[in-house]
Amino acid sequence: MENVGVVSVIIPVHNVENYVHNIFEFMNSQEYKKWELIFINDHSTDNTIREVNREKQGIIQRVIIKDNSGIGVSAARNTGIKSSLGEYIAFVDADDKIKTNYLRVLVENIIDTKADIVMCSYVEVLNGSTKVKLLPWNGLIKSSNDIRNKIIPRVVFPRKNEKQEWLPVWRTLIKANFLRKSNILFNEKLSQAEDFIFLFELLLNSKSVSFIRNSMPYYYIRRYNSALNSFIENNLEHQDIYHSLLVECLNHYGIYEKLKIRYLSNKAATYSIAISNATRINNKVETLNEIRNVRAHYVKDRKLNTFPISHLYNRVSVKMGLYLLKMNCIHILELIYSTKEKHRRGKLN
Repeated sequence: MENVGVVSVIIPVHNVENYVHNIFEFMNSQEYKKWELIFINDHSTDNTIREVNREKQGIIQRVIIKDNSGIGVSAARNTGIKSSLGEYIAFVDADDKIKTNYLRVLVENIIDTKADIVMCSYVEVLNGSTKVKLLPWNGLIKSSNDIRNKIIPRVVFPRKNEKQEWLPVWRTLIKANFLRKSNILFNEKLSQAEDFIFLFELLLNSKSVSFIRNSMPYYYIRRYNSALNSFIENNLEHQDIYHSLLVECLNHYGIYEKLKIRYLSNKAATYSIAISNATRINNKVETLNEIRNVRAHYVKDRKLNTFPISHLYNRVSVKMGLYLLKMNCIHILELIYSTKEKHRRGKLN
């Protein structure tokens, strides 16, 4: 079969003309040569697609360009999945970097372990400084029960002395047949944490997953002007969609009650993030109003606001934020979180 061993590398692109050459350079230098590149044009208005067409000249591997059928990265990745012909599926973000052994490490592991999903560690790059992000697990987990008991709880939210692990879809290789049989795609209603829900559902459907802890062939480039540093409109509404899907998953697989405190700790962190987001508005009056909006949201959140804050697994600072939110101490929250945000931004510069 022509697709045996081929990796379909899906890359959503939106106004990234300055990164297209790097993408082809990284792919051409891969030690593993059986790949196809699928660019999904996510409504670019610059010369991104012209650059892709120019760079793909002379490439012997299959390079295709598809237009996004919807809006946003989730729809773009779904278009890529539906267009893929490979035995395996991988995702790369256009402005990140991959080492020459990236595909080889993942493919060799998935062949050796016969896992449904393979994940590797990665390196985070910020302002030229690098930080190794090691997976908390290593090796093959080869049963659904072990995945649900050893992996899923920590992914939902870590307890004390457990390392928190998020689920970016890049640095991951997935068997295409497993993905299609699972009938799981990215939820196009989500504009935040879409990776998490996608991989979370896949983990809950998988019978085996392999972790490569001691190899870091993917470089995640964090940028100061990313969403983490700008005010996000309707943030809480987006979080509501994410949490409704997460609860739906936990209930569907019968593990909500077992993981209830972990889940509520996850949701508590959402409110702390929402307050931080409010402080990114460059207007104190509007920031205070947004924090009041966060509190109004919290008051309606019966799952969380009726649960003892002291029982949550969050850091003390997050718990204190919830206490202050409950007591309607809006000005104190603005002062504390504005100071924290200023300190965080200072470290990024």
